[in-house]
Amino acid sequence: MPLLDPDDLAVRALEDSDVAIGGDVRGDDLDPADRATLDAYRRVVGAARGITPADVAVEDAPAGLWSAIAGELFTADTPRRLFTAGTSDTSDTSGTPDPADTPDTPDTSADHAASGIAGVTSLRGRPAWRTPSTVLAAAAAVILLAGVIFAVTTNDTPRTTVVAKAELGVLPPGDPAGAPGSGIGTARLERVGNELDLVLQTTEMTSPPAGDHYELWLLNRSGPVVPQSLGVIDSPNGEMRATVPATVDTSKFDVVDISLEADDGNHNHSGHSLLRGTLQ
Repeated sequence: MPLLDPDDLAVRALEDSDVAIGGDVRGDDLDPADRATLDAYRRVVGAARGITPADVAVEDAPAGLWSAIAGELFTADTPRRLFTAGTSDTSDTSGTPDPADTPDTPDTSADHAASGIAGVTSLRGRPAWRTPSTVLAAAAAVILLAGVIFAVTTNDTPRTTVVAKAELGVLPPGDPAGAPGSGIGTARLERVGNELDLVLQTTEMTSPPAGDHYELWLLNRSGPVVPQSLGVIDSPNGEMRATVPATVDTSKFDVVDISLEADDGNHNHSGHSLLRGTLQ
């Protein structure tokens, strides 16, 4: 027959200790049934304590999270009626509770009188919230909430938002600005914190001739404005991320351009482009 109250076993599971409660029973002397119950409680606590920031979302709390926690705290083991006569429930004026509404527990009127709280229905003389299931549910909820708060407050990674995208293709045949070659690509304008980045992804691009290189630009299609260089493209196929200067208005400089440039130290646009596309 079990020797310890389930409440004590729940507390011991939370404390993760085999020290005797009241000095009477050590962990290795537990009755097999008590040991099985304690192990089950510890698995629940261990799973809750094993939560790391990587296990929880770093965004705002999902919809329904708090109601789910409340649902765990108020389980089927929580008495539906904690107060009998003399409370806000005045439907029964006789002062005698309906037997169907009264939990099947021993008479603890002496405990009630000693506590000074009249009419409270007690479980084993303890507050109703200290039943094993509610103790463990409350502990798991607190640990989970702490993990969410820790993850949100310690996450320093800036949020990334895609502002615009572009499909890049070779210039039409006969376009005097077209450079010989082939390739396809995509570009996306991302806001990372307070900065704007242009992320370029290219494939099937022809390697530049010896003595030349490819360069990434933003062009203003509204007029003869000096193009803005975002840097040399080191690899013709792959991904490149470049920071857009804060002085560049991307609502005007909205054309992504890959030009063929000579290795001659001239930093102006050559006027010959392999791929081009408009941010939308």
